[in-house]
Amino acid sequence: MQCSVEYDVRRTYTRWLQESTIDEMLSELDSETLGEMLRFLSLEHERLVDEQRLEAMKMLVERTRRAREAEESGSRQTDERRRRTDDEMFRQVTEHCQPAIDNI
Repeated sequence: MQCSVEYDVRRTYTRWLQESTIDEMLSELDSETLGEMLRFLSLEHERLVDEQRLEAMKMLVERTRRAREAEESGSRQTDERRRRTDDEMFRQVTEHCQPAIDNI
């Protein structure tokens, strides 16, 4: 009977060790999986932040470009108006002076 009890104790102890080892392995796997998930999420967060930063810079560059284009357009219109005025003055002067030139 004592042999049977010892055998049962050993068997129980062995089973406990196996279950304990399995539990430790599962915990380790869970920890590794959780660690990998956290690492992945961290990298994705960095990527998202970088993407948002780039989008903000793109919008700022677009706004700056549009402001410059509007400023250049205004300058161009002013130059064209000045050129038309100068051309008209030249036309009037040459029209007024042309008869005198023709008489020479």
